[in-house]
Amino acid sequence: MFLVVESFLFCRVLSDINELNTKIGMVLYEMEWYSKLRFSKRFASDYRHVRSSLLIIIMRTQTPLSFTVNGFGTISMGRFVDLLNSSYSFMALLLQLKNEIAHKQMERNAA
Repeated sequence: MFLVVESFLFCRVLSDINELNTKIGMVLYEMEWYSKLRFSKRFASDYRHVRSSLLIIIMRTQTPLSFTVNGFGTISMGRFVDLLNSSYSFMALLLQLKNEIAHKQMERNAA
């Protein structure tokens, strides 16, 4: 049970980080920094540096972050749900096999 909770929290935190990454770009874009940032000959190199940094940040936040596990796939809430579904199906299969084996053993012992 502890592993399930730990996996959920890990996937949730990574999902939140990805959402924040997207929001950073949206906030910078909606801030209309390009109209507030004024060019001055005195600070021309600073202007270019700030402008290019903001553009790079906006461009980088347009693609979602991808957290992987040793090349097996990305970590996300969708993967967590898939893991839970697969685990439940496997557990149900094992319980069904256990019940069938127990039932056959009871039939043998009764005969």
